[in-house]
Amino acid sequence: MAGAASRCTPDPDGGVVVVTRFDCGGLWRLLAFRIAHAWISARITPRLEGLVFIATRTDVAARRVLSVTLFHNLDQVYQMGTIPAHIKAARVTRRFGVRTRGAIFANVGDWRTVLFDAMAGEPVID
Repeated sequence: MAGAASRCTPDPDGGVVVVTRFDCGGLWRLLAFRIAHAWISARITPRLEGLVFIATRTDVAARRVLSVTLFHNLDQVYQMGTIPAHIKAARVTRRFGVRTRGAIFANVGDWRTVLFDAMAGEPVID
């Protein structure tokens, strides 16, 4: 590997972003799911160590909910599997008729390295 690619190895200890997409299909299902998601999130969030940020966005036109969560490291993401409320919610979602997809992104370093092949601290523009 040469250039920025050689310095952009994912580092799960440097931060992890989890994006989960919930496709609800219909408006009533979307509304019911959004209420249930807010209720469950309120129960789960206080139990998550290392949670940095969580945001939920609802796209009514697409009948979709996006959940974006940031953790300090990958080990803390696995905590979700130890919280009974999250385990139950994950099982109910399918029965609710909501399709889910998710992605996990690990930190790859300084943004200047990723975008401009510059080392941290170097000016981007001369």
